[in-house]
Amino acid sequence: MTSPWINPPIPLRSAVPRMPYAGGSAWGITLGALLVGVFMTMVGTGWLTVPRLGSGPRWALAAFGLIALLAGLHLLSLLIATARRRKQCAEETLTWRRDYPWPTDTTLTSTRGLSCRLYLAHLPLAPGKTVAVTLEVAEPSVRLALCGVYETARWNRVGTNAPKIKTTLFYREQLGHFQLNDGRLCFDLAIPVAAPITRLAEPPLTYWELIVSNQDGKESIILLPVY
Repeated sequence: MTSPWINPPIPLRSAVPRMPYAGGSAWGITLGALLVGVFMTMVGTGWLTVPRLGSGPRWALAAFGLIALLAGLHLLSLLIATARRRKQCAEETLTWRRDYPWPTDTTLTSTRGLSCRLYLAHLPLAPGKTVAVTLEVAEPSVRLALCGVYETARWNRVGTNAPKIKTTLFYREQLGHFQLNDGRLCFDLAIPVAAPITRLAEPPLTYWELIVSNQDGKESIILLPVY
């Protein structure tokens, strides 16, 4: 029997990246708004002279500059608050509730594709443990697979705001093909003993997914909390 552990991990091309990468863009937009706001305000109020500007209404330039300046200051306050929160989270003991906004109950839903619900006896899941689950999906039959994914990012050059997101599959277990009874399937979900725990708060990311696919090849992904 082939081991579900993939060594070395294989690249994923169809994966949906879960790592947010808006930091560089957010700082760039904020800095741009502040610079445009200051420049337009100074020109509109006559503090800065621009040759061949024309005889248009300066108050319009001042108003536009003030709006851009206020927007930049608002974005700056949000970025500062986010930086403080990230620092606070880094200093706190990481728990599974702080790692990701998991549901408050024991129901997990699919992120895309088929509309699925996974009902568990308890959260979170744990390496080496088996839990009874119930899958709810409007299909006569489904195929299930348990996957483990690593996700990292690499910047191609210094200063770029568009990193290359790399996702690799380190575990893939085909759980089988199942017939559903009135759109419901009850089964035992076993997490491997040596499973790396889920980590979504900061890169590099590690996460586990239950892949649900129908007979037409359409699939959905249910993110699993393994801690």
